[in-house]
Amino acid sequence: YAPLSDEQKSLLESIDCPMVHQGNEMRSWYEKYDQLLNFWQKHGHFLVDRREDPSLLKWMLRQRTRYKGTELVSVPLSKHQICHLERIGFAWQSDRDEVEWQMRYDELVQFGEEHGHLRIKEQEKPS
Repeated sequence: YAPLSDEQKSLLESIDCPMVHQGNEMRSWYEKYDQLLNFWQKHGHFLVDRREDPSLLKWMLRQRTRYKGTELVSVPLSKHQICHLERIGFAWQSDRDEVEWQMRYDELVQFGEEHGHLRIKEQEKPS
């Protein structure tokens, strides 16, 4: 990311954005946020596989912890960070089980439409 211009800083200050005042720490947060946003746009969910992107998964877990404001968290999420995450539908509690169930259900429906039945043999199981 390139340094912010004076005009960009002024615009961010006009909406009380903390990014201007906290420098690299906020820049790092927004870089991870962008990574999460790109993941969501590509996959349509937030089920990050720990083997594929352990760094992003750890960051997501940290945001949930910061949101809850437990005693172990030194810096809670700002209102702006919460707003950004909620704007893209980020769940404060993992909905992994529900999303995975829906994905498997959709695969089953597709299998039924393609084969005309739901009697799935071992070699026909969707991946």
